[in-house]
Amino acid sequence: MFYTNTRSPVNPAANRFGPRPVLADVTHARRVVGALLALTGIVWLGQGLDLIHGSSMTGSTFWAVVGALLVVAGIVLLGWPWRQPRTQ
Repeated sequence: MFYTNTRSPVNPAANRFGPRPVLADVTHARRVVGALLALTGIVWLGQGLDLIHGSSMTGSTFWAVVGALLVVAGIVLLGWPWRQPRTQ
């Protein structure tokens, strides 16, 4: 597992609880990106399938396909962090 520096030279009290794993930050970033991809994909899929009206994307098969792909990519990123082995 990767760790950041144990103490900050500027503020030694900043890390008084010990090193923070970088892997936790990556997992958090994956979850945020996965959620954003899934939500964007749902909107684009709805516009492509003519369920959401009011844009030039409405009724376009291209945006339905791209939206579906984004939903799948978002779900994969959301599910990936929980499948990581926990080593300590």
